[in-house]
Amino acid sequence: MRLRFQLIIFMFLRTILNSAHRMVYPFLPIFARGLGVDIATMSLLMTARSLLGATSPLLGPIADRRGRKFGMLTGLGIFTLGIGIVAVFPTFWALAVALSFAMVGKFMFDPAMQAYFGDRIPYNQRGTALAVTEVAWSLGFIVGVPVAGFLIDRFGWSAPFPLFTILGAGRLLHHLAHRSSGRPSPRTGGKLTGGLPRRVQVNARAGGDFDCAVGKRRE
Repeated sequence: MRLRFQLIIFMFLRTILNSAHRMVYPFLPIFARGLGVDIATMSLLMTARSLLGATSPLLGPIADRRGRKFGMLTGLGIFTLGIGIVAVFPTFWALAVALSFAMVGKFMFDPAMQAYFGDRIPYNQRGTALAVTEVAWSLGFIVGVPVAGFLIDRFGWSAPFPLFTILGAGRLLHHLAHRSSGRPSPRTGGKLTGGLPRRVQVNARAGGDFDCAVGKRRE
């Protein structure tokens, strides 16, 4: 039951991150008009944000070295900090920094979260568990973008950023209050077969012994 509750919580967290990530595309002309720049400039900003995707192989391993929860909390903290900059300083360069921070935070949070559940959920249920968290990608556009559109229509282009800042900071403080290392347990870490059932591990070892025997016979 506790893991199911965590799945729902993390789906909500990823909905926040994905909403902030995806809302830029449909409202790009509104952002450009509010900031006094043209669409070409905003498009270059989006290109620069996408180029940050090349850093994901460098950010993902942080959760392996420092712990899953460290990776998630750091990612969520960077995201909240970046989005909060626009909430305080609604300028073009603040938006550029915010989008970059939000992207880096997402790249740190997502792999750490997937590894966290991979350490705790039996291998034959991991696909279902991760699929639940992936619903957040759709919810970001189904729920998050319309909410952002409503706020923009009522209060201006920067209105969604304070909301995402409050939501991100609230979840960050909650997780900091219940923090543990989140490191993988010895039973699941270290080897690819570490988290598999005993029958599968035995079969894997038997397969290795068979290969060794065949190799010796060929020699």
